[in-house]
Amino acid sequence: LNVALSHPAGCRFVTWLAPGGAETADSALVPFVPGRGFVLDVGRWHRIDNPTVDARIHLVIRSGPEAWRTDGGSPRSDPSAGTLSV
Repeated sequence: LNVALSHPAGCRFVTWLAPGGAETADSALVPFVPGRGFVLDVGRWHRIDNPTVDARIHLVIRSGPEAWRTDGGSPRSDPSAGTLSV
C-alpha cells in the first residue's frame, strides 16, 4: 500500500515502464494526490518525477514474508525470494 502524504503538483509516478525506465504504450500514470493510496507492484519498472523543490512524502506499507527483509533488497531483486506483489 502506497499512500501519498504530500505529492506536489507536477509530481508524476509512472509505472509499467520498459526495462531501463522508458515509457511505453503500456505505461501508466498513477493519479496520486495527498491522502490517496494505491496497491502497487513496485517490482515492476517505475519512476517518480518531481520537478519541484517540495518534498514528496509517501507512506509505504508492505506485507508478506518479504516485508521483514533487513538487507535492503527488494522482493524482485532476489530470484529466490518468491513472488510478492505490493
